Amino acid sequence: MSKLKAIADLQENLSVADQGKDTGILILSYLGDDPLKIKNIVDSISENYLAQNISRQAAQDEKSLEFLNKQLPMVRSDLDSAEDKLNDFRKRNDSVDLSLEAKSVLDQIVNVDNQLNELTFRESEISQLYTKEHPTYKALMEKRKTLQDERGKLNKRVATMPETQQEILRLSRDVESGRAVYMQLLNRQQELNIAKSSAIGNVRIIDSAVTQHKPVKPKKIIVVLAGLFIGLVISVSLVLVRILLRKGIETPEQLEELGINVYASIPVSESNPKNVIAKTTK
Repeated sequence: MSKLKAIADLQENLSVADQGKDTGILILSYLGDDPLKIKNIVDSISENYLAQNISRQAAQDEKSLEFLNKQLPMVRSDLDSAEDKLNDFRKRNDSVDLSLEAKSVLDQIVNVDNQLNELTFRESEISQLYTKEHPTYKALMEKRKTLQDERGKLNKRVATMPETQQEILRLSRDVESGRAVYMQLLNRQQELNIAKSSAIGNVRIIDSAVTQHKPVKPKKIIVVLAGLFIGLVISVSLVLVRILLRKGIETPEQLEELGINVYASIPVSESNPKNVIAKTTK
C-alpha cells in the first residue's frame, strides 16, 4: 500500500471528537474489520501525537533558552551600570536616601515593572502557540494595559516630589527593576534547563484503545429487513414487466404454430361492436 493510500484510508475511517465542551479531552474512533489492527492503529496514533507534542515542547524550550542566554549578559551589564549611577549620586549628595513616601512608591513601581516583565516573557511563549486574536493572547494584552495604566499613575505621583527625591527614586528604580529582571531570567533559565532535560509535553494518553465486542456495523437486523424489502420490490417488478410484455394472441397463425386448428375468425366492427360477420373455414 502506498503512503498516500494509507493516509486516505486513515482520513476516511478515523474520527476525532471532543468529549464535552471545554474538557480538553479528545476521543479517537476508527472503523475497520480487524479488531487487533484497529487497536494497534489507534494506539499508534495516540503515541505519535504524544511524541510530537513532547518534541514540540522541547523545541520551544530550546528556543526560549537561547533567547535567555543572549539576554542575561546584557541585563547584568545594565544592572551594574544602574548600581554605579546610584552610588555616584549618593556620594555627590551626602548619602541622601528615599523618604518613606518615595520608598512606598518605589516598591509599587518595582512590583508593576516585575509583572510587566513577566508578561513580556509570557507573551514570547504564547505567541508561538496562539494568534493575536486568541482569547489567551487578548487576556494577556488586557492585563498589560491595566499594569501600564497603574504605572502611569505612579509616575504622576513621583512628578510631585522634590527633584532630589525624584532622581534617587529613578536611580533606585533602575537598580531594583534591573535586579528583579536579572533574577527572573536566572530562574527561568534554570527552569528551562530542567524542562529541556525532562520534557513531558502538555498532553497525556488517558486510556489505551479498546475494541467493541460486537461489530458496530453493518446492523444485522437492518440488513435482513433491507434484503427482504429489496427482494419483494424485485419480485413485484418482474411480475409487472412480464404482464406488460405479454400481449396475448394477435393472429391465427400464432395459434396454428402452437398446433391449434382455426375454424373461424370474427372480425370486430369499429363503428358497431355488436355487428359481427362470421366466416367458416375448413
